[in-house]
Amino acid sequence: MNKKQYSAEQELKVSRREILTVGGAALVGLSFSGDAFANILFGLFGQDSFPGVTIVTGAKKPVYVPVAGSTDPVAHSLAESLFWLDQETEHARLLLMHLPSPDLETRRAQVQQFHTSLGSQLEKIRTSRLDRSNLASFNQSTIQLGQTLF
Repeated sequence: MNKKQYSAEQELKVSRREILTVGGAALVGLSFSGDAFANILFGLFGQDSFPGVTIVTGAKKPVYVPVAGSTDPVAHSLAESLFWLDQETEHARLLLMHLPSPDLETRRAQVQQFHTSLGSQLEKIRTSRLDRSNLASFNQSTIQLGQTLF
C-alpha cells in the first residue's frame, strides 16, 4: 500500500487570489474603522472644539480642514497645526522604533524629547481655546519647536 504523507506546508497552501481577496477586504474594513475612529474623536472633542474647522473622514485617521470657503486665519492655523503636529509626532514615534540600539541612546533621547514636545503642543491645541488674541503666540511656539528639529 502506498500511503501519501502530507506535511503541514502542503495543507496550508493559499492561492494568490485568496490573498488578494483577504487584503481587499482588510482595506475596506480599514476605511470603515477610520470613520468610526473619527466619530469617536469628534465626540470626545465636540464639534465646537475647533471653530471653523471640519473633519474629513474616510481615512485611518480624521483629517482636520478649514470649513469650505473659510478665510478665517484662526481656522486655517488650527487645521494646519492639528495636521502637521500629528504627522510630526508620528514621525518621531517611527524614528524611536528605529533607534533601539544602545549605541544610539543619545540620538534616541533627542528624538524622545522631540516626540514629547510635539505631543505636548498637539495637546495644547486640543485642550485650549485658540482665537485671534492668542493665535500668534501659539504659532510662534510651534515654529520654535519645529526649528529645534532643523
